[in-house]
Amino acid sequence: MPVREIETQFLGNKINGYNIYFATGRKGNVYTNISHWLVEKKIAKISPVDISNTLLVANNNNRGWIAFSEKVPSGELVTIFEVF
Repeated sequence: MPVREIETQFLGNKINGYNIYFATGRKGNVYTNISHWLVEKKIAKISPVDISNTLLVANNNNRGWIAFSEKVPSGELVTIFEVF
């Protein structure tokens, strides 16, 4: 299933233990399957962790999402994809 990176903003609070992100409307790269993005990361020796069950994305027009976290020198990078 195809996925598209979406730009989000962390709202800084939690609801029932879920981190809340707001979809800003800006879109990023499109992949025909999430495995293509994962392979790119593995080739670069980066191991993203699936965190989809720890967050909610508001204002995403009832579309599903997949979220990954990876360690970067400044902390943590969260990449969120919408599934369409």
